[in-house]
Amino acid sequence: MIYAFVLPVIEIFVAAYVMRNSHDVSKVVTYQLAIYAGDPVAFWLNGLMPGRLSTKRLYSAGMILSAVVMLVMMVCNIITPAAIAVSGLLMGIASGLFWANRGFLALSTTTDENRNYYYGVETFFLTITSVIVPAAIGWLMVAFGRRCCRWQR
Repeated sequence: MIYAFVLPVIEIFVAAYVMRNSHDVSKVVTYQLAIYAGDPVAFWLNGLMPGRLSTKRLYSAGMILSAVVMLVMMVCNIITPAAIAVSGLLMGIASGLFWANRGFLALSTTTDENRNYYYGVETFFLTITSVIVPAAIGWLMVAFGRRCCRWQR
């Protein structure tokens, strides 16, 4: 549930950060495409890991890597296409590790009797957060963006 709330925040703020600092839509597109390229890489890497690392550790590594990638990107302030592509690829790998291991953990922690209920509740919350969180972030960006612009004048 935490990741459902955090993922839209990370994606929106990173895209806004790249757009604001580069003023180039192609860099945001590069970042998003690199994320999509990183997902299959993560699933492939995850397939090599059974027996070497526990599923819980890989699941946690996916969440932690998401935060680290975003932090490094914003601290280093490097907005070159190559840096954005590497950052997007790492974010995609983080997301892929999370999702690959989330499915396994859900299967191992639920029973046949409650699995459908679990997935139903999870899908409900993921859908709600996928709609409400981006709308709330957009509203906050517009509301505070106007105030910030007035302060800078």
